Amino acid sequence: MMVSHETSLLPEGCKRAVLLHGGDVLADGDIEDVLETGILEKAYQCRIDILKHAGRRYTINKR
Repeated sequence: MMVSHETSLLPEGCKRAVLLHGGDVLADGDIEDVLETGILEKAYQCRIDILKHAGRRYTINKR
């Protein structure tokens, strides 16, 4: 188990994610389904892009 606010720190082989927001489970399941733009925007409460590079995911704030 790993807890992080940084999607780029998730190991490449990670298959499942549980995303919390305000102490509640916002999403739980396959990492590709949970770490998608719409769900992450709800969690971070801002517009974002997701960049995948070298097996890592980076969230970028679209100010």
